[in-house]
Amino acid sequence: MRSSFRDYWSLPLKDVFSNKKVVENNLLNYAGSQVLRVLLSSACHAFRGMSQSWPKTNLTTMLRKNGFIVIPNFLSQKGFDQVKDEFFNTTDIGFYAPIKDGDTRVERYTFSSDKWKTLPAVNKLLSDNLLVRTLEGAELKNIKIGDVWFDTIYYDAPQKGTSSQSQLHSDTFFNTHKVWFFIEPVKLEDGPLCFVPGTNRLSLKRLMFDYKKSIHFEELMDYSFRVEPKDRSFLGCMEKALICPENTLVIANTRGFHRRGYAKAGHTRKQIHFCIRTNPFSFS
Repeated sequence: MRSSFRDYWSLPLKDVFSNKKVVENNLLNYAGSQVLRVLLSSACHAFRGMSQSWPKTNLTTMLRKNGFIVIPNFLSQKGFDQVKDEFFNTTDIGFYAPIKDGDTRVERYTFSSDKWKTLPAVNKLLSDNLLVRTLEGAELKNIKIGDVWFDTIYYDAPQKGTSSQSQLHSDTFFNTHKVWFFIEPVKLEDGPLCFVPGTNRLSLKRLMFDYKKSIHFEELMDYSFRVEPKDRSFLGCMEKALICPENTLVIANTRGFHRRGYAKAGHTRKQIHFCIRTNPFSFS
């Protein structure tokens, strides 16, 4: 009896201090475990900022305030042309893993770190001092880039069903960052990244939203917290579409609400993409 009770609670309690999107336990969620996780992970993030000196620039300040930054003309024209050439001509060494999601198809090639480091231009891009320092100044820890994706997103006719990425959502409960480097211009009709400025930061309404979602976790698709129409007015969601030219770097804290914008059938979006997701309860 005692052993079964211990086994029943041990895993959910461990999950409270994990990077899982939500704890899969009704009682713990009703007791406020998700709100506790948000607050504790934010406290750990703040502690890292106080315990060590991290890069603080206009870019990191904007990233912390708004939840995203857009840097056009990130590379020199020569450097961009070299990255573009590798994007189109080196997919044979990547792992092909296409994704079908409603009206969207993603031709994805995954490059592990030992693979993308063999591509001189891409390696230079991902090792760029401005990129690394900005990410470390936002994460408040040393970062290591793992898998990188070369994506071409195709948009089909909308009658095939809407992509799950077209609804506003938060990836997870803690500060975590995604990076996009765009190989071609991204216009409104190309399904740009849309972000609600400031939703990466804590607020009472956001905590209430997270609590409500957590107690209904069994109803969630992939456990991401999605913004329903009734939530938009409560949260005051006013999104911004991040249209941009080619050779643009975008970094976003995807704790904030974001989505892939609606696109016209037949349009595409080409990007080099990766994410940074570490232990949310780390003090260093």
